[in-house]
Amino acid sequence: MGLWTGTLVALFLLIAPGTIIARIGQLQWPVAVAMGPALTYGVVALAILPFGAVGIPWNGWTALAALGTVCVLMTGVQLLLERYRDPGVHGERADGIGPGPAMTVAAGVLVGAVLIMWAAYRGLVHWESIPSTWDAVWHANEVRFILDTGQASSTHMGELRNVETHRAMYYPSVFHALTAVLCQLTGAAPTTGYTLMSVAASVWLFPASAAVLTWHLVRPRVSQWRAAGATATAAALSASFTSVPYVEFGVAAMPNLAAYGVAVPAFVFITSTLRHRDRIPAAVLALVGEFSVHLTGGFVVVLFLTAWWLLDAVWHPVRGRIADALTVTAVVAPTAAILAPQFLGVLKQADIIAGHGFPSFKTVKQGIIDALLLHTRHLNDFHVQYGLVVLAYIGMAILLYRRIWWPPAVWVALIVATVYTGAPFGNPFGRAIEQFSQFFYNDPRRLTGVVTMLLTPMAGIGLFAAVTLGVLGARRAADRLRPLPAPVWPAVTAVLLVAATVLGARHYLYRHLFLFGDKYDSVIIDRRDLMAMAYLAKLPGAHDTLIGNSNIDGTAWMYAVADLHPLWTHYDYPQQTGPGPYRFIFWSSARKGESDPKVVEAVKALNIRYILTSVPNVRGFATPDGLVSLDKSTSWSLVYDNGGARIYEWRVDAKASHP
Repeated sequence: MGLWTGTLVALFLLIAPGTIIARIGQLQWPVAVAMGPALTYGVVALAILPFGAVGIPWNGWTALAALGTVCVLMTGVQLLLERYRDPGVHGERADGIGPGPAMTVAAGVLVGAVLIMWAAYRGLVHWESIPSTWDAVWHANEVRFILDTGQASSTHMGELRNVETHRAMYYPSVFHALTAVLCQLTGAAPTTGYTLMSVAASVWLFPASAAVLTWHLVRPRVSQWRAAGATATAAALSASFTSVPYVEFGVAAMPNLAAYGVAVPAFVFITSTLRHRDRIPAAVLALVGEFSVHLTGGFVVVLFLTAWWLLDAVWHPVRGRIADALTVTAVVAPTAAILAPQFLGVLKQADIIAGHGFPSFKTVKQGIIDALLLHTRHLNDFHVQYGLVVLAYIGMAILLYRRIWWPPAVWVALIVATVYTGAPFGNPFGRAIEQFSQFFYNDPRRLTGVVTMLLTPMAGIGLFAAVTLGVLGARRAADRLRPLPAPVWPAVTAVLLVAATVLGARHYLYRHLFLFGDKYDSVIIDRRDLMAMAYLAKLPGAHDTLIGNSNIDGTAWMYAVADLHPLWTHYDYPQQTGPGPYRFIFWSSARKGESDPKVVEAVKALNIRYILTSVPNVRGFATPDGLVSLDKSTSWSLVYDNGGARIYEWRVDAKASHP
């Protein structure tokens, strides 16, 4: 299976289930396809928590059963809500779209998707290799865990991370659960499935997201054809913006990437319930899916929804302010009830989330400049995308002229938060900003991703307006000399827009190739590591015991790659901070062996027989004290060494049984 074929299968798995549900809800095909991923995630989210609680394994068959159940329930709900359906459901509606404009928008989305896919294809030369990114190992290990155990609940991820205590831990696992189904359907390894699903999310979600938001902003104020032109332009132009998906892919923030990609469709779908109250159940499903993919994406929906309500919906009610508020509440309240177990799990980890911070150590002035230009630490090696930024601010000016206030207002809030997270200040205003920015892990990169989601439609509007005005001027000049047939000018406009978006993507192609493929470099895990894992997998008891390893050298990949169970299933930055006293003893003192009774006790309690070590360490972090100079230990015997990885075996029990 190649990258293109695997990505197409992943796209089908991502879009098709939700599209079926949307069609049951009698949505038009364009709306159904746009909403498909959010509803797919919603089905997975609704299933994995109760399945995990009662012991039903998550696999392809139970996923199909979950989809069938939701389809039946949605059919029944649609019959019950027949009286609330918009009478114009088969005709022109606020979000309706004719065949011609729909084809135009679809063409723009496909252009954007193909351009992103081309960057992925060119950049991911070694796409089946093991990536060296920090979080990739956790995502692949989580997929392996779901395949091995059938446990996909987000509230049970402590069973994977906290290998000693199995203390409860929340981690959003919808992305991984869907990837596990992909692996089962295609026979792909967890690492391969992780890459394919990540590429699929990158390729499809952001052109579709740009199209949905642009249509939402401009359609109420212009004709369908003009709205379709601006929408298609924004969708195609999304392939040029670097923050999403390329930076998010490069740092392996895949659940965050997927959640950002479906945030806009979920938000816009919720806003449509004011006119189409029969959509409330599907909107609940989409919002549940959004929060379950990643809470940050859910907060983006809440942020957009709040700004839209205060600056638009309140002033232009559909059925009255109270009735509209009750409609939105009918979406939010059931979602909160369904997600309560996840929210409770997150509250227990609030101190961990609040502890994140990524200061840039730059001045506030430089922070403002970087925020306005969408520049983050991950783009220090690249030029600023001045052309896209100018187009975006032209589009923002058009929105302000049209009195579309809420996107610029959200942009201001995000810019302020981005500046603060890069250069924090400790006054009451700063502390207030931090209460907001902590939903984005106090990370300028995550905030800039949301800003990009807003600026992409603005840039599309700006480019469409600029080209349209240019063609209009050319037409007036031509009419004075020799009038051309009327169909010529729309064709000229389309050609210029396609050329501008394709050339823009070509201009920024090499930075995107780098961000896609840079970490698929076999630096942390290379052929020698894979050979060592294969050798270790054949040793007696290797699959039945815990494998001692370091928390900073990449050996955690042994689980995803060889189905061996490591002491650390993720990196632990950079000190050993996870729960469990025995794990800390091993981390700090394993080399002492039988000379330290605590080490003997820890090895027995953890059921460790082998240690796997590897070079190099991530980011040059120091090897844990317990794994230094194992060659000099009389308790650990070297059984394998290929120059890049070593395997040691615990010999104390053997010596005790053979005096």
